[in-house]
Amino acid sequence: MVDALHFGDEVATAFSVDGKIVRGPSIALVIYEHGIEGIGIAERDASGRTLADLPRF
Repeated sequence: MVDALHFGDEVATAFSVDGKIVRGPSIALVIYEHGIEGIGIAERDASGRTLADLPRF
């Protein structure tokens, strides 16, 4: 996933909801002021999920 983001691809997120895997928003590399890179939501969808909902490892 990190390589895909680095090369400019959008990456789909997935969440477990009631024991089923559902698609979340796509994420992509974002360039902020002064050239700082980050990850942001590439599309707005109706899932109601945000980056804050992603699991942390």
